[in-house]
Amino acid sequence: MSDQKVLDTAWLKSQYKGSMKDLLVIYKKENDECMLRIQNALDSQDYDDIRAVAHKMKGSSRIIGAFAVEELANLIEKTLDDKEIQQKVTDLKNNYTLLIREIDSLLAR
Repeated sequence: MSDQKVLDTAWLKSQYKGSMKDLLVIYKKENDECMLRIQNALDSQDYDDIRAVAHKMKGSSRIIGAFAVEELANLIEKTLDDKEIQQKVTDLKNNYTLLIREIDSLLAR
């Protein structure tokens, strides 16, 4: 993965002036559910479901400028090796945690 910012706030602000906070609230709610679904699918070794959820996260992350999460989700979606998916899911979880911290910080302003 490239060295991208967790959230490209300059890009986000240029795209969604007034409704940015509403968009972030929706993103966080929907993608928290996605991360839970990915964890459940990982626990049950349902790699097809992991790929499907990653596809959804890829699109919504692109919309808000979370390009690192988008890139990880894209990699997961395209990965066929189960062990590789497990590692990429770990990377996604770590990056998503950082992203949510940044979103929470923006929402608190």
